[in-house]
Amino acid sequence: MKPETQHRYVQHIDRVIGYLNQQVDAVPSLQNLADVAGISPYHFNRVYRAVTGETPFGTLRRLRLVRAAVMLKDSQKPITEIAFDVGYESSQAFSKAFRETTGFNASNLRRDPENLATVISALSKPPAHTSIASLEVKVVSVAPFKVL
Repeated sequence: MKPETQHRYVQHIDRVIGYLNQQVDAVPSLQNLADVAGISPYHFNRVYRAVTGETPFGTLRRLRLVRAAVMLKDSQKPITEIAFDVGYESSQAFSKAFRETTGFNASNLRRDPENLATVISALSKPPAHTSIASLEVKVVSVAPFKVL
């Protein structure tokens, strides 16, 4: 692939990453994300994965879970409330996603600060495998947010 094509793709996907970071509690459609990138949905999905190493919805899931893990660490909110705050429609969906991704139950992890810190660190980094010059969707901080 030509360097200018790679650069253009990285710019397109960078816009989407910014959008996803702002819309963590929403569920954008593939068409919506492709529109933000300015490319077709089919092509967008392939380009996004090539640039970031994960699917757009994999990134969204990881962003939600890292935000939830930080909330587990920093607040005493009930886990159900945290699940809704980060965009899950039910506590069961959140619990399943959290357990599948981290290998831990959220309530048990809350009582284990050492493993919680390890999980936050792991979720903050993207998968290691990418095929072109990549954009790493790293979580460096979780800004305070309100859910109305």
